[in-house]
Amino acid sequence: MAENKYIKAAEYCLDLKKWAGKMSLVSKGDEGKLISRHFLDAMIIERMIPPGATVMDVGGGNGFPAIPLALFRQDIKIVSFESKMKKAVFLNNIKNDTNLINYKIANCRIENNHLDYKGRFTVIISRAYKDISGILKTTEYYAANSAIYLIYNKLEKECIIKIKNDYQQLINTVDNFVYYLPDNRERQMAIIKFKDNKISF
Repeated sequence: MAENKYIKAAEYCLDLKKWAGKMSLVSKGDEGKLISRHFLDAMIIERMIPPGATVMDVGGGNGFPAIPLALFRQDIKIVSFESKMKKAVFLNNIKNDTNLINYKIANCRIENNHLDYKGRFTVIISRAYKDISGILKTTEYYAANSAIYLIYNKLEKECIIKIKNDYQQLINTVDNFVYYLPDNRERQMAIIKFKDNKISF
């Protein structure tokens, strides 16, 4: 069973290389570093996601980190929100090729507040968006009680102050997690945890 996951992961990387020529998915320089620079970067949050979580992936893009997480954490359910049709088609192709039953793609804009997903997600992740406070605002409609945000970006001091001012007693913790990839590239992640009361809309 574990071996099957690695086979599917390899198939995903091969498909990603094939599709990269049709649309902007990864830079040319990164095509040979999918494991060291992208796959491992995606899996850094695997241990931060609670068992049985329902995960919202903001901006599905090339499938990182959602697809590796869906492959190796089959106890969780993930929905990637991707507004661009071509990228949504790519993600659906990967989903079908790897038979990921715990992964779904929503080809829509998150700003439209889709009723089917209201208050549904216990974990919200993003590797594509850089505006941390903006992500909180545009996704709060979808957040469940005690939601955890894992955002691949550095938390600046000004942003921390803004988040605490905007949400005040609703915030549990706001942390900046620093880690390094195999090529010694430094990466940072914002970890934001809400208390067990509903985020006000």
